Amino acid sequence: MARTPQPRGTHAVVIGGSIAGLVASRVLADYYRTVTLVERDHYPAEPTLRAGTPQSRHVHVLLLRGQHVLNDLFPGFLDRLAQQGAIPLDMQRDFHVHTLGGWRVVFPSQMQGYTASRSLIEWQIRQELKRFPQIQVLERHEAVGLQAGDGRITGARVRPRDGTPPAAATTTTLEADLVVDASGRHSPLPTWLTEQGYTAPETTVVDAHYGYASRAVRLPAGQKRDWKGMAIVVQPPQCLRGGVIWPIEGERWMVTLGGGGGDYPPTSDAAFLDYTKGLMDARIYDTLRDAEPLSPVVGYRDMQNIARHYENLSDLPAGIIALGDAACAMNPTYGQGMSLAALAGVTLRTTLDRFPAANAAFGRAFAAALTKTNQLPWQLATAADGRIPGTTGVQPASPTFNHYLDRVFRAGAWSPPAAQAFNEVTNLVAPVTALFRPAVVLAAARSGPPRGAKER
Repeated sequence: MARTPQPRGTHAVVIGGSIAGLVASRVLADYYRTVTLVERDHYPAEPTLRAGTPQSRHVHVLLLRGQHVLNDLFPGFLDRLAQQGAIPLDMQRDFHVHTLGGWRVVFPSQMQGYTASRSLIEWQIRQELKRFPQIQVLERHEAVGLQAGDGRITGARVRPRDGTPPAAATTTTLEADLVVDASGRHSPLPTWLTEQGYTAPETTVVDAHYGYASRAVRLPAGQKRDWKGMAIVVQPPQCLRGGVIWPIEGERWMVTLGGGGGDYPPTSDAAFLDYTKGLMDARIYDTLRDAEPLSPVVGYRDMQNIARHYENLSDLPAGIIALGDAACAMNPTYGQGMSLAALAGVTLRTTLDRFPAANAAFGRAFAAALTKTNQLPWQLATAADGRIPGTTGVQPASPTFNHYLDRVFRAGAWSPPAAQAFNEVTNLVAPVTALFRPAVVLAAARSGPPRGAKER
């Protein structure tokens, strides 16, 4: 919806032009006269892959909550995404999931959304930003440090990425009232803070040693399917392999195979298909046998859960915040990243409404609020990863709660209330308390023991 601008300063700088940075720029446009978005890449004119987002070659799911947020920030966003080829999908009826109890029960629901490639979703957001003349995009530039003075961050130092050797490149400073780090999971902000005499945040890393391999395919026209997408999830300890087939624009499907505990999927054609024989169900293998490959198989292993605890810094300076993966990056297996990038924009907007300027109190309040926003997704991701043998940095979890979740999973194979509640929670449209609705508790109590053998 339209918002009356609330002046907070003259200039804001956003470092990193992926989805988190794009959404942050949109929010800041309501509060700053000028917003400069610094992006290392050159944005392609069409919704195609770009070098700075190698993860785009894998399945990306924009959860329903993320879709709702983007449609609020950019009214009509989903309609325009559909015009570009995004596919309508009922998350309960059209997306089939195999988990502890077998295949989740399917039925028509109100969980209506769209699927598309990561490249198309990001491209559409960039088109939306063109309606905001106060947003300036500085492509082919990288941030190399911060400028500080008077006890605060006063700007970002940037240099061009035009082929000039870094030592010979001219570095300039973008003066700013607020600098936003949206540079991703390898954010240099902790180092930049120490360079300016501040404390770097403590970092929590939970690593299940996951790996991906993916390719785009076209499925046979005559193939019978009662689904639009499907997933077979890992079931530790007996099976550490999973797979997803996800529809995207252009009558294509993205196929991503993943394995935890170092059971990485291969990237050769024959071995990629053979790896699917080790999943808990044969349906993905049967589907892919006659599929037409549209791209090479590509791998990806940068999948640790990483939380940087800016909320605990007593000397966090004014004028700087971190969001998106730069603050909290999660194992992409669980499909939360794009939606949490959008929700970070909501958190930013809410915090800006509370403070008249980007002072130290604003920065601390934002970091605390963002931690709260990320809390449930972090718990779900790290609890699931903690079940993978060999996971390092495992966070304390409640055995009782995990046992209850297992029962809800199993009940989802036959109980619509259990299936929908879990689907709502994982799509971030319902709080975790939805798992304790009376009908869900009753179904969990009736669910049987987990299956111990692979289905073939």
